[in-house]
Amino acid sequence: MKQGGNAVDAMVAMQMVMSVVEPDMTGIGGGTFALYYDNKANSFTAYDGRDEAPSSATPDMFLDDNGKAISRNDILATFGCYSRHIEASVPHSSKTR
Repeated sequence: MKQGGNAVDAMVAMQMVMSVVEPDMTGIGGGTFALYYDNKANSFTAYDGRDEAPSSATPDMFLDDNGKAISRNDILATFGCYSRHIEASVPHSSKTR
């Protein structure tokens, strides 16, 4: 903001960081609400950017064959990718499971 940016620039930068830190909870393709105040116009604008499920989504898409919820870790491909990388990098980590 010291270089001419504004609060919207800061919000976008923060959102990009959150996409890396919590990819399953936020980020591109996710939903959001934002309230923007335009100082020159002395007015607020509310943005409702809530996400919507794809038309192919079904109520049971995250259930296993026994009707139990699939674990979050098994659903998220990015987490699985990172966990395998971490396991390979940390000696004896697979023995602690």
